[in-house]
Amino acid sequence: MQDVVVHKKLRPVIQDVWLKHQGMRSLTETIEECWDHDPEARLSAGCVKERLARLLTQTTSQTVVALPQMAPLPNQPLVTPPPPPLPPLPQLPPVVQPLLAVVVQQSKEVNVL
Repeated sequence: MQDVVVHKKLRPVIQDVWLKHQGMRSLTETIEECWDHDPEARLSAGCVKERLARLLTQTTSQTVVALPQMAPLPNQPLVTPPPPPLPPLPQLPPVVQPLLAVVVQQSKEVNVL
């Protein structure tokens, strides 16, 4: 393994299908940044934890809802209405969500994050 990774600088091939899904693309980008040949350029454990937690949060929330529009107070200028709700975030494949949850939980248990 050392010969393959250290000397030949080979890494596993990421399948193209992973890059077509926004959530999986974010996950593969994080993985590839962990594989950098320069140890100083690799992501820290804390950064990986933050990214995984953010990815897990993004994939578990289906939509972002705008606040309801309130009637203006008397003698107050009108306020521009809030933007429309954002479209739903793409859902990760079902097998990935439990894996992300386990990684985040384990990192909390060892106080990495």
